[in-house]
Amino acid sequence: MTNVGTSGAGITFGGGIAFSGANALFGLLNGDDGYTWLVNAQSGFAAKDRRLNGSPNKSGAMLSSAEFDCKGSTLYSVVNDYGAPPTYLVSINTINGDIITHGVTVPGLDSIAFAGCTEKDKDSTRAVVSLLTAARQKLSDLRSSGLQFKLRVNEPAKFTFTLLGRLSSKGKRGKARELATATASRTAAGEFTVTLRPNAALRARLKKEKKVPGLFRLTATDAAGNVTTRTKPMEFR
Repeated sequence: MTNVGTSGAGITFGGGIAFSGANALFGLLNGDDGYTWLVNAQSGFAAKDRRLNGSPNKSGAMLSSAEFDCKGSTLYSVVNDYGAPPTYLVSINTINGDIITHGVTVPGLDSIAFAGCTEKDKDSTRAVVSLLTAARQKLSDLRSSGLQFKLRVNEPAKFTFTLLGRLSSKGKRGKARELATATASRTAAGEFTVTLRPNAALRARLKKEKKVPGLFRLTATDAAGNVTTRTKPMEFR
């Protein structure tokens, strides 16, 4: 046994850890009214992620295990009231912390595991992301409130967004540079809008421009770790 390192999570009880399909190590370390944790597999350090809510036990119980399904996308656990019945089989939405109750199980159940999983079982379907905002946008909006970009996604996912632009210098168009970034998490399919607003220095710099060619870029990662990348050329006038 090798001591990887101290988690820094303070007092823990019950609990379990499990790798998702995206190779993220999740921990359930401080009960059904605590948090999901992201654990660094190299150092052992654990960081709070999502607040848990919706437990079938209303007095506070431990989560006695952690195991992802064969697809690597759904985290299962057991709400165990320190051995006292009833004990519940649950799953946990790692994007928003919701606990979903599947039913009463063996009293005091301590650990669970999926058996017989194969590579074919893993969810390898990427999220479908539709880019709904027009390519031509007002430069005045970018200089003030920023770019409001509308999208649609067909499943829960975590997003990172980047807006690139080519500014002029000495009468010539320069190389693409980062104008703004943003992140977002979606807990359900549907439409949403993200705002990409340059910082104050860049907004001032944009006042010198009459038009700016740009590129909108996103990365979407679903619960199973599948990654979708989309880009869209933009023009600000």
